[in-house]
Amino acid sequence: MGFQMLGVAVGWQLYELTGSALDLGLVGLVRLIVVLCEIVKAAAAAALALGSMGGWQSRTSIFALVALLGAAQAFESGVVAALIGTVPSVVIGGLGTILVAALWMTLFPELRRLRAFEE
Repeated sequence: MGFQMLGVAVGWQLYELTGSALDLGLVGLVRLIVVLCEIVKAAAAAALALGSMGGWQSRTSIFALVALLGAAQAFESGVVAALIGTVPSVVIGGLGTILVAALWMTLFPELRRLRAFEE
């Protein structure tokens, strides 16, 4: 929701500054690229999970899917930085990471006691 609001605000500001419908369309294109990157990342994550559960995951497929995830993330990060600026992008990403870590610590306190990945 917040990213949608930001996209509308950026588009509105750009149109106010330039009066160019082309620039407004380019903002929409950038937002579409971000959504497509999210879809690619979700598909790669699902393939990793399903492959692990199904037992058909190989060393090569894991590396390929992780590379796809990294490429989509890197591309998306560049697009978002171009849309809102490098500093806000890094700050928002950092705050999001802290929020997710705090949420996991709150929801799963037993993870704090975990010392190794042994069964």
